[in-house]
Amino acid sequence: MTSINSVADIENMVDEFRVSRSELVAASDDFSVKSRQSLYSMLGKAKEACDVLLNPENAEFVAKALAIRQLCVKRDPVNQYSPIIAMLFGSWDHNVPKVSFQGLQALTKFKPARSAEKYASVMAWFDLKGVTDDFIGALDGNEGKMDGAIKEVRARFNPKAKDNEQTVQERIDLLCSNMEFSTVTTEIEIPADAGDFVALWARNVNGKLEVGGYLPIKKETVHKAVQVKAKALEKELGPDARKSVESPIGEGSTELEVLISDDNLDGLNPEHSASVQEGVDVDA
Repeated sequence: MTSINSVADIENMVDEFRVSRSELVAASDDFSVKSRQSLYSMLGKAKEACDVLLNPENAEFVAKALAIRQLCVKRDPVNQYSPIIAMLFGSWDHNVPKVSFQGLQALTKFKPARSAEKYASVMAWFDLKGVTDDFIGALDGNEGKMDGAIKEVRARFNPKAKDNEQTVQERIDLLCSNMEFSTVTTEIEIPADAGDFVALWARNVNGKLEVGGYLPIKKETVHKAVQVKAKALEKELGPDARKSVESPIGEGSTELEVLISDDNLDGLNPEHSASVQEGVDVDA
């Protein structure tokens, strides 16, 4: 593992990463297999760099390098990668006035690459799947490839998403485990692609149902109705009724959050900050 002994070491690592991805830039506008694999190779290198920079042993220097770039540390499984990805893919903007951040003055404005923000989800996906080496093979063999990986992570770890797929499935599981279903033997033909839940019409005869047939309602509409019922049951039983999803990803680099506080930044010399931004070796 790369040894980090100063902020300058981090700057060197960022520069090395920038050089390693330079060959990708020219080919990144097409969607050929070769271009895609180059992108996946670059993301593998990004993951290796993230693993070094998120190592608690390097927290102090990383906190300073992030602060110089006006970046905040995140703690959750996906967003812990966001500031690191921003540092790896972003650039300095020398055409705007100097800025201040967390008590630091006269900092060169740093511009994260917005188009690269989604790569934080790819880093979290590597963790989710336990991928530590064959990054190209893992993404290339994934259903939906990189976009599929991003979608999976966002669905699993975005608690604010109204249609979080993991939450929806857990609610449905809760509903099914608390329902008493009646098995109906019928000659009614159900389409093979109808889905897990279907709508039928029936006649009520003295409290007994005589099933008449299948209702060709869109399966999305039926599923949405089941979700409403499942959500109502969860509310009735309480939030603990739905089993919690244990993240296979750690809680993030909490040490970095502590180190980036105002008190810990007081000792960072702004002159050092300016020098690091210009690529000058500085021991911090």
